[in-house]
Amino acid sequence: MKYAIISNPKAGMLCTDKKKAVLEEAARILGDCKVYGLDTKTVEEFMTCADDVSKKSGTLIVAGGDGTLHDVINTISPDVVLSYIPLGSGNAIKYALGLPETVHETAEQIKNGNQKSLDIILCDGSRKTFLADIGLGGHIMNERQKHLHEGKKGRIAYALASINQTLNYERGNATVVADNEILLFNQAWSFVLTKICCTGYGLNVVPKAKLDDGFIHFLGVNSGWFELLYGMATSFFGKNRTGRYLACQRVEVLTSKEEYLEIGGDVYKKGTNFLFEILPGSLKMRY
Repeated sequence: MKYAIISNPKAGMLCTDKKKAVLEEAARILGDCKVYGLDTKTVEEFMTCADDVSKKSGTLIVAGGDGTLHDVINTISPDVVLSYIPLGSGNAIKYALGLPETVHETAEQIKNGNQKSLDIILCDGSRKTFLADIGLGGHIMNERQKHLHEGKKGRIAYALASINQTLNYERGNATVVADNEILLFNQAWSFVLTKICCTGYGLNVVPKAKLDDGFIHFLGVNSGWFELLYGMATSFFGKNRTGRYLACQRVEVLTSKEEYLEIGGDVYKKGTNFLFEILPGSLKMRY
C-alpha cells in the first residue's frame, strides 16, 4: 500500500474511538491507506506492529506524540519513509515540520508534500532524536510523567512540573566539549541539543536550529534568575534570547552531578556523561 498510519492508542488526549474516527478520515484523504496499532496493549506490541507495517507501506505515517515518533524512528529501518500526524501533548516536531492544526489538513499536506532527507542526532551511540535536554528540562519531564500518571492533563502536568522544578532545581557545574572547543559552565540550568527550533508547546528555544544543515544546535544556559525568566518569556512569545549557542557536529556533556536526559518528551536516562553525534541526511520524511 502507498500509505499506512500507525497510531499509539495511549498518546495524547483523544480517546481511542475518537482517534480511530479522525485517523480513518485521514486514511480516506490519503487514498491507499489503512490504520494500524490502536488495538495494541503494550509499547513492545506497538513497536512490533510499527516494524511489521513499515515493511509493506511506501510511507509510514506515525500518529501520536513526539515520544511515539522517536520510538518508531529507533525501531524501523532507516530506509523507511516517515510522515507524522501530531496527536500528543507538546508536539514539538509539529512546529518544526510546519504542520497544520488539524488532522484533516495534515493528511492533505502529507498527500501533496515532498520527501526530504533530514538530519538526526545520535545519543550515546544508541538512541536517535530530534531534541535532547539535560538538566532542568529533564527534571521537568521526569516530574511531568508523575503528574500524567496521576491523571492530570498534558499542559497542566507540564506547567506544574515546570513551576516546581524551576523553583527547586539544584544547579550543578558541567564541562562541554563541542567539536574541539572546551566550555565550562558553572551553576548550569540546562543543555539543549537539537535539530528543531521549538520544544513542546511551541516554545522557540533555539531559533537557529535547522533540520537539514548537518549540525547539532547546542544551547547551554547558566544565567541568573532574571535572565532565565526572560529567556522563558521570549521563547514563548517570540524567540529565545539567552544562553550560549553553538553549531557543532559532536558534543560531549560531563556534569558534576547526576542529571536526567530527556529525549523527545520522555526521560531516557540519568547520568553524568552524555555523548551526541550528528547523522546527516539519515532520516527520510514526507511532509
